[in-house]
Amino acid sequence: MSLSVFIIITVIMMAIGVPIAISLTLPGIFYLILNEIALDIVIQRVFTGMNSMTLLCIPFFILAGEIMGKGGIADRLITLAKSVVGGVRGGLAYVAVVTCAFFAAVTGSGIACCLTIGAILIPDMMRSGYSRDFSTGVISSASIMGPIIPPSIALVVYGTLTGASIADLYLMGIPAGLMMAVVFSIIVFFKCRSEKSGNYIVPRNEDGTIKSSVKPPFLKSLVGAIWALGAPVIILGGILGGIVTPTEASVVAVVYSLIVSFVFYHQLKWRELPAMLLSTAKQTAKIYLIIASATLFAWIITFEGLPQMVMSFMLGLTENKTVMLLIFNLIFLIMGMFMESSSMYVIAIPMFLPILKALQIDLVYFGVLIPVNAAIGLITPPFGTCLFSGVSIGKVPIHRLIKQIVPFCIAQIVLLLIMTLCPGLLTWVL
Repeated sequence: MSLSVFIIITVIMMAIGVPIAISLTLPGIFYLILNEIALDIVIQRVFTGMNSMTLLCIPFFILAGEIMGKGGIADRLITLAKSVVGGVRGGLAYVAVVTCAFFAAVTGSGIACCLTIGAILIPDMMRSGYSRDFSTGVISSASIMGPIIPPSIALVVYGTLTGASIADLYLMGIPAGLMMAVVFSIIVFFKCRSEKSGNYIVPRNEDGTIKSSVKPPFLKSLVGAIWALGAPVIILGGILGGIVTPTEASVVAVVYSLIVSFVFYHQLKWRELPAMLLSTAKQTAKIYLIIASATLFAWIITFEGLPQMVMSFMLGLTENKTVMLLIFNLIFLIMGMFMESSSMYVIAIPMFLPILKALQIDLVYFGVLIPVNAAIGLITPPFGTCLFSGVSIGKVPIHRLIKQIVPFCIAQIVLLLIMTLCPGLLTWVL
């Protein structure tokens, strides 16, 4: 089997809806058999793909997110955000953006952010007069900050593949995530003022004061959220300060969230833990299976010399760093529409890494741009996971949700272009 046939079969299997792990593994096995290569390679590559101490942080960060969602931490973050921005026009939409940013800083997952924050805020927003479509659209869009703001699982996978410093990736991910939050807030500002239905006027009591459900007292909310705010401080402070590795920080996050949920907030029950562990195991297995299968795919294309062919072709087009980055953005935007981010990294990075090194493009800077591309893919059809999570949690038809998401998606593409043309916006932190 030639390389071109192998790639075509893989693409066709993905296009007809075959699970990504199978689409990457089955053609690979046929390739090895037809080319008389020992099938031991399959076991070796699968094991190598998952044999990383750094990747151990994935199940722990997922579990920490599960605990924080059910243990009262997410509730306190939402209440604090309401006390800050809940009293302005469109306040609860800003609350959604701010809370998603906070929650991203303790879970690193876009899907977890969408499902957890959406389950709490969408009913609250609807009670305050927001439409179901708009509420779901804001939360689905804002949840894509999960893969960008540390402790991002996407940045861990990228750092493992390239050898780039995960601490530096996390440090640069902070301004990238904050810029995304600002852009989301700008879109909320204009959407709320362009609505003619009046759905976004701040709910008030008969005497004109803002309803307490919209804007709770700040000091009381801050005190209640102190333990919740401690999570990102401990996690990021420990990693960036060199006190703990990302893997160790993920374990600390689980222990901390358990203590806060059981001892201080008293909202978590022991009988809920088995379901959380099962959910964590399922999500982790999915990610690991994709990484393992994509590692076999990456080995085959490397064995065939595809990275060198791609490098020769692309360097023949241009050797300008900015133009090359724009080309990469386009490629990853398209890939993000059809592939899960982990498999996208494992497949594409080995092909593009020689080009990055040849042009001396900063691997840390590139490592933040790529998750931004992948994050946009989370809310774009046909396979956007946050898009479908929003449909599920908000009970909104997909065509109506896409209509709400389009402005947020366009704004993020513009921001990605700005980040690419002005790298100093990100690199100043290093």
